[in-house]
Amino acid sequence: LKISDEVRGACGGNTACMFDAAATNNTALGLNSMRTSQMLDEERSLATNIPPAISGESRLNASLGRLVVYSIVAEDADAFNVTFVPVNGTRLPKDYNFTETMNGFNSSTYTLSWMPVAGDVDLSFQFVATDSKNAVTIHHPLVTYCPCAHGQPCVTPGADEDGGALQFIRQRCSCGIAYSGESCDTDRNACISGAGCYAGVTCTDNPAPASGSTCGPCPSGLTGDGEMC
Repeated sequence: LKISDEVRGACGGNTACMFDAAATNNTALGLNSMRTSQMLDEERSLATNIPPAISGESRLNASLGRLVVYSIVAEDADAFNVTFVPVNGTRLPKDYNFTETMNGFNSSTYTLSWMPVAGDVDLSFQFVATDSKNAVTIHHPLVTYCPCAHGQPCVTPGADEDGGALQFIRQRCSCGIAYSGESCDTDRNACISGAGCYAGVTCTDNPAPASGSTCGPCPSGLTGDGEMC
């Protein structure tokens, strides 16, 4: 078949388009063949496409006031992008950075740097990798968060605590004698919670991290340490 320069230009070098246009003397039919061929090629490409791969620790441990650094590696044969997003109406941490370091053409390391603060509650987040063909891979680590202030310890989660659908465990605090409150963020007033001082003697709480209280002098006519007169 003789293919004119006009047909070659219209078809952009597409073989199916040029053949059908020349055979039928109908450029529109050739262009339609080209579009059909391109659609089939795209469908085959999508059918054989492999989503991005993400590797990283399945668990992220965080404690109030202690810097968390957590990394994942994402890879794909095509161009891809990774986002850091909250899950199901929750929110991201208040103070964090999310950065990418290229390892090569098809591999990148993504690093989350997070300084947990008192307002970080009910956190749940995931890393979503999307390639150029819109194939998606999600990495959703289990976050175990210790909210205890002043370095107070957390209670180890029980075997039945798995984080649920949100993959988030907020640990309970075990406050020392100097602190109180759900997050051990309150100075325990020993004058109220402790034995206190003798009746009529001034009681002064020892500020945390010290514990206990200090009693004033005994009333006139009595002797002792203020706790016992």
